[in-house]
Formats: sequence, structure tokens, C-alpha cells
Amino acid sequence: MDDEYYVDPGYWVDGYTVSYQDFPVPTWAVIPVTQILPSYLYQQYNDDPDVGAFFTSYNTTAQAYLDYLTNLNLPVWTSISITDSLLDWVASSLYGFNRPVLTFGGVTLTNGVYNSNVYDLLPYDSAVIHGTSSIVTVSDDIFKRCLTWNLYKGDGFQFNVRWLKKRVIRFLSGFNGVSPRIDNTYNVSVTYNSNKSIVIGVKSFYAPDIVQVLQAAITAQAVQLPFQYNFSVVSI
Repeated sequence: MDDEYYVDPGYWVDGYTVSYQDFPVPTWAVIPVTQILPSYLYQQYNDDPDVGAFFTSYNTTAQAYLDYLTNLNLPVWTSISITDSLLDWVASSLYGFNRPVLTFGGVTLTNGVYNSNVYDLLPYDSAVIHGTSSIVTVSDDIFKRCLTWNLYKGDGFQFNVRWLKKRVIRFLSGFNGVSPRIDNTYNVSVTYNSNKSIVIGVKSFYAPDIVQVLQAAITAQAVQLPFQYNFSVVSI
């Protein structure tokens, strides 16, 4: 141990002594500016009520702008202040995500190939489309849920069943993308099938609308999942 040198209060780096010195953090670096420097009248105009009212109004408006920008906190997409076009800008410029467009419903195509339909019901070389679908631009609430799915770091980056269950619960119950406290994942089941498909089972007490939105978001690839599998969401 003679070749090991310790530095007060106990630092040691590769056998070489290293000195450390602490410096106090300047107060201007930790205290945010919350009050404007108000504009004021020159002494000779103090007796003019109209000019005084103008300066008072100006200072009030300037303080309101400062309060708004101080409380805005742009990176926090779950904030109630981040909405509409500002949310689009934050998601696109800061995180690289655009507001998705989701498709609800579906259509099936029946082709007029030989031996696929009863004679005289469908002419050859023709097709019949069944069903309807609608294309919807998502609301701020759904967009924020998608952002939380894609950007949440608390579960790590390794895909597994628990990772998937937590993201499903967070999407279904996290209004405006706010992550709820998840004590367990019993309300969601994950089943792997032999054809590389994964079925996500969701307890029926979740609203059917949000379950349908999750399926649409997965289909549109608005939420990040391993591309090797096909995912589907069902109520159980």
C-alpha cells in the first residue's frame, strides 16, 4: 500500500495525488430573474396622470410577459401551457416528432379472381370495397401520450414484457402525457404468438375509446415498438 496516495478527504486517482478545491456557486447563477426592471418617468412628468398610466400599463404588460416565459418551461411537453401550435413546435424542434394522423376503422377488398366468389355476383377483373375508415389528426392529449411513450426514460431502453406493459398503462391512464404511479402491471397481459405477433390484452375497465386510439397509434407507428413484431390490442 506504500505506492497508493490518498488525498484529503479520500480521493485517489491511479496512484497520483490530485487536489480538489470547492468554489461557491454565484448567486446570480441559481436565482432566476422573476421581476422586471420597471420603466419610470422623469421627475418633470410625474404630475401627468396620462403618462403615468402609460408607464404603469407598460410595466404590468412587461411583467406578465416575463412571468409567462419564466413559467413556460418549453422542454416539459406535459405542461398545461404547452398546447396547440406551441406543442407542435416543441415536439418537432426539440424532440423530432410531428403530430401524427391516425386511421380508425378499416376496409376490406374483395377481388374478382376466379373461384373466389359465387358466379354472377362479382364480374371478373373487378373489386368491391367493404367497410369505412376515417383519418383523424390527434388531439393535444393523445399527442402528449405518444410523446411520453417515445421519450420516457425511466424504464430504460431494453424492450421486454414489463417495459411494454408499463408503456401501455402509461398511455391508457396518463392524461396529457402525465405519467401515473405504476405499482403493478396486472391490468395488461402480453401474449407472444408463433407468427411473430404480440397481442396486448387490456382489462375492460379502461375506456374503449382510448384502447382504440392505442391500436391506431401502434398501427400508424406513432409510438415506438420493435419492428420485428406485429402488435394488436384487445380488451379482456
